[in-house]
Amino acid sequence: MRGQPKGVTNGTLVVSRCSKVANAADCACLLQVRDKVGYAAIQALRWGFDRACGYGPNMSERQWLRRMLFLETVAGVPGMVAGKPAVLTSGGR
Repeated sequence: MRGQPKGVTNGTLVVSRCSKVANAADCACLLQVRDKVGYAAIQALRWGFDRACGYGPNMSERQWLRRMLFLETVAGVPGMVAGKPAVLTSGGR
């Protein structure tokens, strides 16, 4: 339906991780809490990383390069881990 959030049909919201169908008004509060907790967790991690790498307005080129290298290294780990089983099961045939 037009104008309603995705997943809402005629006042009901289908919760993907649950087999129950709940009222959209009841789920709205839970979704807001979950979103706020997730946002706070990411902000805490970002704050810690910024302090550890010395992020600030007066960063040198070396500090920027170190920060970018670390971020790109961390970003590549999930893909590397996900691709490893495919490499191991191929067997070089």
